[in-house]
Amino acid sequence: KGGDSLAIYFDLDSEDLTTRTKRQLSIVANLLKNDAAKKLTISGHTDALGTKEHNLKLSEQRARQVMAYLAEQGVNATQMAVEGYGKSKPRRPNTTQDGEDAPDGRRANRRAEILLNF
Repeated sequence: KGGDSLAIYFDLDSEDLTTRTKRQLSIVANLLKNDAAKKLTISGHTDALGTKEHNLKLSEQRARQVMAYLAEQGVNATQMAVEGYGKSKPRRPNTTQDGEDAPDGRRANRRAEILLNF
């Protein structure tokens, strides 16, 4: 198992896909439509703001939004798996070493990651 990954970023407390993100996902969709044996895993993530429950739900919504867009582009649902991690797997620290807010770190953590399993 291996492959490349693609990170898709979201605005604060949002699961909406941007125009740029949709262009990226269209490329991924074409790869998958051309080979039904190709599969991917979509994992959703959040920053550390909000409750554990809210962030877990939001992370799942982000991953499902990506999956729904790919399905709209003609990708078979059996080629995709979805996982939501909430704030449990940050890409960057949400706070600085002295405990201050780190907006750039939080921005990097509001994402969905697509692992191309091929």
